Formats: sequence, C-alpha cells, structure tokens
Amino acid sequence: MKLKVSELSHHPLNQEIYDLSNIDDLANSIQEMGVLQPLVINQFNQVVSGNRRLCAIRQLGLEEVECELVQIDENLVAKYLVHYNKQRVKTCKEILKEYEVLRLVVLRNNGKRNDIRVRETLSVEIGISNSQLGKLLFIQKEHPELIALIDREILTVAQAYLQTKRLNNEWKSRQTSSRVSIKERSDFIFHNKSSEKMIELEDGSVQTIFTSPPYFNKRRYIENGGLGNESSSNEYVDNLVSHYCFHSSHCGML
Repeated sequence: MKLKVSELSHHPLNQEIYDLSNIDDLANSIQEMGVLQPLVINQFNQVVSGNRRLCAIRQLGLEEVECELVQIDENLVAKYLVHYNKQRVKTCKEILKEYEVLRLVVLRNNGKRNDIRVRETLSVEIGISNSQLGKLLFIQKEHPELIALIDREILTVAQAYLQTKRLNNEWKSRQTSSRVSIKERSDFIFHNKSSEKMIELEDGSVQTIFTSPPYFNKRRYIENGGLGNESSSNEYVDNLVSHYCFHSSHCGML
C-alpha cells in the first residue's frame, strides 16, 4: 500500500540504536533507480525497516511511498529492528546498542538469566561471534572511550581488547603498591616505579639504560598527564627529549 510520506515517522528505538548515515548516496540511488523495497511500518505508521530510505525520500521531496504494514507488539519491537538490520554493516557502537535493547527484552520476558547464556543467544541474533561480542562488552565496561577508536579504524577490536587488559593491569598494580616496590639481588636492583624521579640513585651510578618510552597517546600509565599523554606530538617530543637528557646526565652518560 502507498502512504503519504508526511504520515510516516521513525521509530524512536531505531534512532536510539542506529546512526542514519550516507543519506546523500542513498538519495542519489533512489533518484536513479526508484525505491526498490517498500518501507516496513508498524500499526502506528512508525518505520521499523527503511529509516535511511525514509530520510532519503524526504530529501528528494517525494510525497508517497510504498509501505508494508506489520502488526508488532511494542515489547518485541527491538527484535524486529535488529532482524531487519541483520545484513547492515554496523559500527561497534550500534552492535552494543543492539545487545543492550535485546538483553532488556530477554530480562523482561524471562526474568534474571545467566549473562553468558544470554550473550551466546543474542550474538546469533545480532550476527556476531560470541567471543567478539564478549570483547566489545569488556571494552565498553572498562574503557568505553576505546569503542570510538575502533569505529574510526584507529584500533582493531583485538588491539582495543589487549589495551584494555593492559590498562586494567597497570591500574591494579598501582592500587596494590602504595609505596615503591624494590626487588634486590646480588646482580641487580629492580625499582618498580616511574623513572620521572630517580632520587634513590646516585649521580654516575648507572652505566647503561634499556628503555621503551611510552608511545604518544597509545597507553595511559597514570591517571592524569604523564609522558605519552600530551596534548600534541610536539609537546610529547619535547618532554621525551627533556626526560632522557636529564637522566643521561644524572647517570653519567653525557
């Protein structure tokens, strides 16, 4: 059936889960080929499949569009939305939103359930492996800012997962050692602390330094500031040079 475009609206849950992107490209395609699939709407004329198409249709100024009416229980609308978007290329942010709304459906209909079993079931509905979904949920819980870096293709899921584990281990290490930890043997002394201040060493007492400097904006060794967390690459280089020049002089290397 055909309905007036002015009578249609986006389902609010769709807008909560998915970003309506690349509308211009879709509008160009519709202008050339027409609307190849009808919009799927519920009994309230809310679009549950074809929300990007609706944006493109409005952009083109079309007045009517073919629609398919499906009677949908509002308690199950999340399952319909995810089903209709199963073949879509989704961001990690959208995948996590899908999991969140589907998990609420499961809890609402079945009460409290084992999270691992729920994840296994929902990963199939979402169209992602259970292990990959588990990694994304772990990253989101511990360091959600890394999700945006994955979506921007700065990090892979595997890299963000490993970085999250490293950050957590470093934080736990700082929490469990309230003072400097020193391990001493006959052939070496290990100081488990930052090299920013090495007041326990005498001038000229070190012959060789092996070091792996923090990469710029890749890891966070302390909560605020610190080498590698500068606001610009130039500031990072200045701090790095200053840091090693100071300690080389301190250790008798210059």
